[in-house]
Amino acid sequence: MLQELIHKREKEMEDLRSKYLNDVRQIRATDDDHSTIEQRVRVLQATILQLTKSSAGDRSMNLNQEEALQLVKKKYKFANTQPYILNMFLEKYIMDTLLEDVFYSPFYVGFQPAQEFGDIHKWMVDNNFMDQATRFRQQLCFISAKAPSAQTHASQEAARIAKSFEVRLEQLYNNWNGHAKVLDLVTKAIDLSLTMRSQNAEIVAQQVPLESEFDPTRMVPAHKSKDGGKVKVCVWPCFVDTNGVVVGKAKVFCG
Repeated sequence: MLQELIHKREKEMEDLRSKYLNDVRQIRATDDDHSTIEQRVRVLQATILQLTKSSAGDRSMNLNQEEALQLVKKKYKFANTQPYILNMFLEKYIMDTLLEDVFYSPFYVGFQPAQEFGDIHKWMVDNNFMDQATRFRQQLCFISAKAPSAQTHASQEAARIAKSFEVRLEQLYNNWNGHAKVLDLVTKAIDLSLTMRSQNAEIVAQQVPLESEFDPTRMVPAHKSKDGGKVKVCVWPCFVDTNGVVVGKAKVFCG
């Protein structure tokens, strides 16, 4: 009798577990968790670094020094223009463009009514429907990942972003040959942004404020960054979820 009761309870628990996993699959756009997202962030960062290197050829010859200097001095208001600083700001410029066009968008770029989503989601949060707002966001991520029209629109947006991005990169390099690499980079960023938004605790990009103390739990140093110095440049942001868990550390230059 006791054995039958135990078996019955085990069967009920297994049914509940199966139902839970099925419910999760219905609202998760991908099977990624923090560990796989952290790996994908590292791949994105490595792709950016590789793009600045491989597309430049012999950087000392191919880099348009005048344009690179203008980028550092005018856009970023940074006085030091040594070669390693120029390379660092090329990384920052590429990441900043991805942040503006992909990660900071109201929602996934493949979802056309993104602004409407933002308005509805904000209304839900403002009215303290927090759980419902989370499920709403996750359900739209799931639909965006599965709907052919959303994927088509995302591909079109990737091509548009990459093309406008290349106009500037063509000015920074005398001989630009990175078309396929830029499109691949933008596509990776778009896919990653959807995965980050689909998590129960949404993952967002956070810039490190200038003059912050270096924090090894949230940051890694850029090339020739000064030990013990304060943050002068945030090359890459910190990717952190809404519970404060760091998924990808920021890359910073301290001086």
